Amino acid sequence: MERELELVPREIIREHHFADGSSVALPGGSRAAQIDAIDQLGPGLGDQWAAYVGAFADDWDVLRRNYFERPWRPEVTDKAVVHRIFTRESVAKRVKSSFRGKDDRLRLMAAHPFVIEGHDPRDVPAWAGVVSYLEQNFGAWTVPGGMGLLAEVMTNRLATRKVDVRTGTTVTDIVVRDGRAVAVATDSGEIDADRVVCAIDPRLLPALAPHVRRTLPAIPPVVCHLGLTGDDLPEIPTEAVFHGDPMLVVRAGVRAPDGARAVTILGRGLLSEDIVIALTRRGLNLRDHVEVRIDQSPRAQVEHWRGSPMGVLWQGRSTLRDRLSTRTPIPGVFAAGAHATPVRACRTSVCRVRSSRRRSATSDSDGDLQRLEDLQRRLGPVEGVEVQARGSPANNSSQSSAATLMPSARTAAGSPSLALIRATTSSGTLVPINSPWRRIALRLRIGMMPGRIGMSTPRARTRSTSSK
Repeated sequence: MERELELVPREIIREHHFADGSSVALPGGSRAAQIDAIDQLGPGLGDQWAAYVGAFADDWDVLRRNYFERPWRPEVTDKAVVHRIFTRESVAKRVKSSFRGKDDRLRLMAAHPFVIEGHDPRDVPAWAGVVSYLEQNFGAWTVPGGMGLLAEVMTNRLATRKVDVRTGTTVTDIVVRDGRAVAVATDSGEIDADRVVCAIDPRLLPALAPHVRRTLPAIPPVVCHLGLTGDDLPEIPTEAVFHGDPMLVVRAGVRAPDGARAVTILGRGLLSEDIVIALTRRGLNLRDHVEVRIDQSPRAQVEHWRGSPMGVLWQGRSTLRDRLSTRTPIPGVFAAGAHATPVRACRTSVCRVRSSRRRSATSDSDGDLQRLEDLQRRLGPVEGVEVQARGSPANNSSQSSAATLMPSARTAAGSPSLALIRATTSSGTLVPINSPWRRIALRLRIGMMPGRIGMSTPRARTRSTSSK
């Protein structure tokens, strides 16, 4: 691809315009340049911004090696890395603690990448702010001719390698046999495949939909595409952010007929008037130059793309467990795009997150086995369990007996004639199998290692008896 495309750096990443009339042109690739630019807003603000961005250096070093550049496997990852990724600190909290003055402009600059994409900064983990660190240290790059050229180059490159590219083909599902993907179901029949890469909303595919049932899509912003003509066109930056309610983002296109300009306006927030008029009130008047206009509401975009182009909505740190990763739970199926990359703003990195959600059990025995594995994964080592014949009263102690679960744990748990009743943790705590794990986790120390499942000890049985 590097032979086909030439990346061009953008000297100015974006301009920020604020409600008080002040503005700043934020350069990329230089800490000193950003300090000088932001100091124009007020003395000392540049150093505050540099301190905020510099605090992500450790996050980037850890996440790059353990999260961005290799498949995410929490079971073999250092606990410190897991703690950093699943931090309780949000972007909103980090921004508030970094900029304690009365000047809100730096807070708006730091939070805008998430707000424009439909997220609440209170629900986004703090490390996602590393996008500001990447822009300061590596800058922003673009493709001459627009990012649409990337699709054309990829299509031509694939054709050179004898790859059959079929556009306009509707995919309805992924065909799974014997536990792995073997084909793709389309409106014109099945297409055999050894590997499948899903770059659309997985909710559209019945094979993947159960794995993302806990997630919500991020609502797209209002979009307005303009074709401008005229000799006295105002100066339009590559990207300009007009902070306020609504927040407006103007992005200049690079492909337009001679003598014309292409512009895209994004609107997020309380937009009670025409978006072009709202932009005029912010100081950028394009009304007299509009030759072509295409408006797209959030609903129209979802219908057009068959899903949200913004990907998955951040709902706290649990979102990382609920969404798909680049590796999906189905062997042979991989995911890409906005629905597989947790930080959509980090366009220079591919974030790999391992989904820990599994399909729900389809029978009582499968449900017991699933709950046992869930208990072991969430609460750490399990010393033993009690089983009972299915159909027997749960409170009849004469019907229940301790069972050996090592090495026959899975056999006992999957038996259609036995039901798991209780489990005893390594600390001697008696846990009902069907207890809600979130409430239990608040009372018990959660172990990071899966632990061994062994024979119930006499002490554990004594505790079980006394607890009854």
